[in-house]
Amino acid sequence: MRGTEIFTFGMLPGFFINPVFGNIYQKIVLPVLHSHVPGFFLFQEKKEDAGMLDLYRKFHKLNQKDRDFELSSLELICGIWKELLHRIHRQTDFASNCNFDFTQAFRIQKMLEFIQKHYPEPITVNQIAEAGGISRRECFRCFRAVINQAPTEYLNQYRLTMAAQLLTVGGQSLARVSESCGFENFSYFCRLFKKKYHMSPGQFRNGDVKVN
Repeated sequence: MRGTEIFTFGMLPGFFINPVFGNIYQKIVLPVLHSHVPGFFLFQEKKEDAGMLDLYRKFHKLNQKDRDFELSSLELICGIWKELLHRIHRQTDFASNCNFDFTQAFRIQKMLEFIQKHYPEPITVNQIAEAGGISRRECFRCFRAVINQAPTEYLNQYRLTMAAQLLTVGGQSLARVSESCGFENFSYFCRLFKKKYHMSPGQFRNGDVKVN
């Protein structure tokens, strides 16, 4: 259609699994993903669509070379998700039309809370499952269904996130950071850290390499 502008905006729901966002993934993202709303169109001439369209345009115009690119991206992503949530609430009776297992969500929340509290310790999958009141097998199934990760994968990702925060503060040695975040093997920690952040822990601390 003449005059139509199209660009793709894709965001994995797992973006909000980061511990920085607390329980947003469990409380907001999962119910939205399991709602019966298949999608919707946005129109320039509709007043109620103006806010979300403006957010998309601003995101499209972001320049990765700008100093505040990451902060601006985060601000706009949160704004877009907020508009999306309000739109879905307006389009349907959210509670009654949500195909969502709240029992499963409660179990996941308890297990994530356990990991976030005990991540510096050598915890096991059996302990994580016990925190959710379920079997080891059900624990794996629950994590795969809700987060699309194994419990151990989420545990390592959480530990790496906390390690990155400690590295930005400084003070502790790299080995101490690894140990305090629950990694018993320093080489394994460095290998996982580089895979996640595309740089070594030392480079991350020194700011030698820009995160992509």
